[in-house]
Amino acid sequence: MKLFNNKNKEQKTEVFEQELTKKATEAKEAVEIKEAEAEELRQAIDQEIEGEKTRKKQPALIVKSKVQPKVIKSEKLIIIEEILQQDLEQIYFSLPQNLKKEFKEKGEQTAIKIEVILRKTKIKVKEIFKLIIDWLKIIPGVNKYFLEQEAKIKTDKILKLRK
Repeated sequence: MKLFNNKNKEQKTEVFEQELTKKATEAKEAVEIKEAEAEELRQAIDQEIEGEKTRKKQPALIVKSKVQPKVIKSEKLIIIEEILQQDLEQIYFSLPQNLKKEFKEKGEQTAIKIEVILRKTKIKVKEIFKLIIDWLKIIPGVNKYFLEQEAKIKTDKILKLRK
């Protein structure tokens, strides 16, 4: 019986050693896979860092476009711009080129600000009047009374839009 028990123990030990060897091999393979993955990650990080360094060394391309983004104008804004333009065509065309651009841009900004004011529940007429006066002051050599008269007429027409 002892002989049988010894054989049985030897078999169990052998099976245990085989299983242990198998598990050790699997663990070793898993470690190797993890090391390979870690190495791949290190290489990817190094490449990313190199790419960042290269991008920093290269000057950024600055593109200055003369084309401005297309602004979608509401119907009310278009009407406000038309009111502001009325009776000023002759003056606009007599302006020097640099003032034409400034006058046009300021006029568009003024129209947008007026549209915002008109959306409010309480309209401040003086605010609209002042915006128009400030815009018309761009015109060189214009009489103060002419400015006030034009601003008053345009303000009245704009306020009629509200009703």
